[in-house]
Amino acid sequence: QCDFCPGDLDGDGFLGTSDFLIMLGLLGDTSSVCFPECSTFDLVGNNMMVFVDDLLTFLSLFGTPCP
Repeated sequence: QCDFCPGDLDGDGFLGTSDFLIMLGLLGDTSSVCFPECSTFDLVGNNMMVFVDDLLTFLSLFGTPCP
């Protein structure tokens, strides 16, 4: 997943509903730790996990295509 843009968890090149649902499933899940070089779902904080601030950042970008 590290090749995709941040927030694009399904790899379709677009930040949409399916990505958000995946992030919700990862929220606070300590078993889904992201490697430091991969910011696919850890959008802010570099804490390598999904927290509320990551979800809020994703929602601010919702509906946008990957650069």
